[in-house]
Amino acid sequence: MDRFWRGGLAAVSAIVAISGVALVLLGEGLDRAEKWVSIAGVLLSVVFGGAGAVFGFLHWRRSEIAKEVPTSAAGEGADTSAVASSAGPVPSPDLRHAQGVQVGDGNIQENRFF
Repeated sequence: MDRFWRGGLAAVSAIVAISGVALVLLGEGLDRAEKWVSIAGVLLSVVFGGAGAVFGFLHWRRSEIAKEVPTSAAGEGADTSAVASSAGPVPSPDLRHAQGVQVGDGNIQENRFF
């Protein structure tokens, strides 16, 4: 089914569901409808709050995993296929004692750590 038709079907279904809930609440009267809405609000806030906490945790965990650096040295089973110009292991730079880092074709970026 096309995305347009699925979106339209979802919108029509949502309108029908909301209209049905509104008709039921109108038939209940103001006092009972207020109680039903309060109960529904609590349940929805718990569900959406829990879902937000789970998605937040998963996003945080994914970002923490992305920050991790592989512990094996390149050449000892590490995948170096992403570096096309490298014929051997890729050395990791020691930036604590670096005086300059070559960026591009001959441009030097000065790194001074005091």
